[in-house]
Amino acid sequence: MKYNVTIKEVLVRTVQVEAGSVEEAESAARKMYHNCDIVLSADDYVTTEIVVE
Repeated sequence: MKYNVTIKEVLVRTVQVEAGSVEEAESAARKMYHNCDIVLSADDYVTTEIVVE
């Protein structure tokens, strides 16, 4: 029998962003992430989830 196994690793980092609103803070963080100013690594590892279907 064959099973689909999904493996998901969760990396988390909290950064401080100075902005005028929540929306601006999220936009700034997304821009920093997409520009590789924020790069998550093994140091940001939180957990692994494995789901078998």
